[in-house]
Amino acid sequence: MHPIAMISSPVEGLLTVNGRLAGSISADAPLALPVSPFGALYLQFHPFQDEFRPMARRVVFSAGKIVETSLEGQSGLYAVEWPGGAVELELIPVSAETLLSNSDDYAPEQTERESQGAPPSPPASPTQAALALAEAAMLGLMDEAEGYLAPDAEGARQLLPEIALWDGCVPMKYAMSDGRSAVGLTRAVSERLVRVEPLYFTAIPGGAAPNYWRIDWIKIGGI
Repeated sequence: MHPIAMISSPVEGLLTVNGRLAGSISADAPLALPVSPFGALYLQFHPFQDEFRPMARRVVFSAGKIVETSLEGQSGLYAVEWPGGAVELELIPVSAETLLSNSDDYAPEQTERESQGAPPSPPASPTQAALALAEAAMLGLMDEAEGYLAPDAEGARQLLPEIALWDGCVPMKYAMSDGRSAVGLTRAVSERLVRVEPLYFTAIPGGAAPNYWRIDWIKIGGI
């Protein structure tokens, strides 16, 4: 499988890939580019604004995955690997005085509960139910997590401790190729690389509130 690199930057500029002009990129206009599953990808980025410095970075792939050590020592380069082969690469150039963002103090996205400090609303969709279940498990609220399960979802209940070991849970940004419903479990592999594993699920309606959904089956990754 050939990975698809989604290359973006919060600063608009011109991107060169492996010595060839690829076009302009920005936060709202990433460049989608199929890349080899093995070997190095060389990126040169020239911001249009004079206050930001050009940058050159290298990303090495092996079997369609980023080699973690290839990102070491390369400030302003961050990667997120999604299921199905999508790889987001963000280039953050340095200005003459300061970085545009938090740079090396990278942390994976917080769950909604951690960032807002309040319990979520009753899940009104299957995806909301899966996210709420995972967030509660990661916060150690197992009783609450079990409340998002259907009464006969014993197999899903046994997976809650494993879900709790992940860093976060996010909606899938790219649809799964097989069309199955999933949310993404995130893990920070390093300060520059986050990998996303699918948490597949099925859900059924039912509960005290109208349009309340409960999870009756889950599976982490795999086929």
